[in-house]
Amino acid sequence: MKRKNIKSKIRKPQQYVILFICSGNLCRSPMAKGLMDTIVEMCGGRTPIKKKISRGATPVNIKITTLSAGTIAVNGELPTEYAQQAVRKYGTDISRHLSAPLTEERIKMADLILTMQEKHKTAVLELVPTAKAKTFVITEYVSKDKHGINDPIGQPLAKYEETADKLYLILQKVYNKIIKKK
Repeated sequence: MKRKNIKSKIRKPQQYVILFICSGNLCRSPMAKGLMDTIVEMCGGRTPIKKKISRGATPVNIKITTLSAGTIAVNGELPTEYAQQAVRKYGTDISRHLSAPLTEERIKMADLILTMQEKHKTAVLELVPTAKAKTFVITEYVSKDKHGINDPIGQPLAKYEETADKLYLILQKVYNKIIKKK
């Protein structure tokens, strides 16, 4: 009987879908998706990230799923080689990512939409105006900065690495904010 009581208290994790948006879905949004997947895996759905993740942290009953798309993306293109290289230092592999265009369906299935720049936020809201409450420029979601993340396409590898570093720091804050809300 005790076993039934324990099982009845264990709830299935709540699904939480994050959609990352950039232009071509070849650099920033695949990098953000991959890095967030790494952060979620590293934390194991546990309490917010601190400088060190403490042992015995209380599990959070949430399953974070990530998607990405581009406002001018075509289906099926791989991320740029530099984007792939830039996230490897975080243990992130985006080599199998295939680009996808932004659609109403993707917007509607997301609980949170994080765009790389204001123009991407505008594109989301033009497709689905009711998505306003869940759509943010990625930097705006964790601070008052609406500048976002500039596109590194066509730049040297160092610019992609700088972009990956910025995204990783921001995404840790995003993760913490989501977990604290749940």
